[in-house]
Amino acid sequence: MANENQKQNSDEIFMLLVDAVMDYAIFALDTKGNILTWNKGAQRLKGYSEKEIQGQHFSKFYPPEDIRAKKPQMELELAEVTGRFEDEGWRLRKDGTKFWANVIITALKDKNGKLLGFSKVTRDLTERKIAEEHLKSAYAGLETRVKEKTSQLEEALRARDEFLSIASHELKTPITSIKMQIQMARHRLALHKEKPVDLEKQEQSLKVAENQLDRLTLLIDDLLNVAKIQAGKLYYIFEKVRFSTLLNEVLEGFEQQLVKSKNQIKLYVDEELEGYWDRTRIEQVLVNLISNASKYAPGSPIVIFAKQNENKAEITFQDLGPGIPREMRDKLFERFERLGQSRNVGGLGLGLFISKQVILAHGGKIEFRSGDEGRGATFIITLPLDSRTSPSASKLGQKPSEVFLD
Repeated sequence: MANENQKQNSDEIFMLLVDAVMDYAIFALDTKGNILTWNKGAQRLKGYSEKEIQGQHFSKFYPPEDIRAKKPQMELELAEVTGRFEDEGWRLRKDGTKFWANVIITALKDKNGKLLGFSKVTRDLTERKIAEEHLKSAYAGLETRVKEKTSQLEEALRARDEFLSIASHELKTPITSIKMQIQMARHRLALHKEKPVDLEKQEQSLKVAENQLDRLTLLIDDLLNVAKIQAGKLYYIFEKVRFSTLLNEVLEGFEQQLVKSKNQIKLYVDEELEGYWDRTRIEQVLVNLISNASKYAPGSPIVIFAKQNENKAEITFQDLGPGIPREMRDKLFERFERLGQSRNVGGLGLGLFISKQVILAHGGKIEFRSGDEGRGATFIITLPLDSRTSPSASKLGQKPSEVFLD
């Protein structure tokens, strides 16, 4: 009798324990999956009272896609065969909201192995699931960024290797020419004892060497300017500049090159156009644009427009050459990007990059437009007539003691 009372007390304590658990839904099912018992944790988690849920099939908690896939029946069958089934997935509350559940179904059998029903324990893991999804999303984002950075690094290394190849070629060419002219001059001097030195040939050699030295100086200046731009140390000295005077000075320096490239210059320039700009830097932009037109559009007319439009100067360089391939236009103003890939065309691919930075520092902008059917190249520069107060200049490393000259 004492044993029976003790067993009864144990059963009551166990039922009270199960009913008191609030963090887990614990309930029993009959052999078909209908709900027999319902603890307070189940009511808290799923929203149903014991009275309204008792006798209903436990598939009521499953989303429609799981019911169509007959997942509830499959879970009971596996639990019966193996003794236990565990799963995680979305389940439904009474109000239709979803929660991520950890579910354990255990087959309840008598000592002869006859199936009496099932116990089902459900735990809400929604917060953990959300945290996992956030972590997974963050990891995926990190992985994407790593891939992007890796791709950018690979592209940077490719660009570096290409630049080093171009730079090696471009820098060696004038050096080789200078060395050759010096050797020829020395050879003539060595023969001076036998016959007079040909002064005309000697002068020609010196002229070629001087031109090549100028070319080498320009290449090195471009490299130094890029380094200064990147370090924010490219300074600007603003003074009053008459555009037509500056342009004519630049064109005089191009006279021989333009004759060689057979480019005819057509000017439509407002002679009175003036602005407060850095003379040296604007001259560099003009040199870059004229040089590009003569290299990439030989034999084509180069048309230059310049006029005042309210408080701005509008300057246009136009040629009728082969134009710029569409796939290259997005990178047109980037470092080490050359307009053409031919080794016969010199340059480090820095001219347009430097030009854009100079124009930005003046508070202006430079744009590219292509002609009909992709032929021809047009560069349009817009400059404030007074760049002394340009916020861009101060951001790009303007030295206060070298700002204004009148």
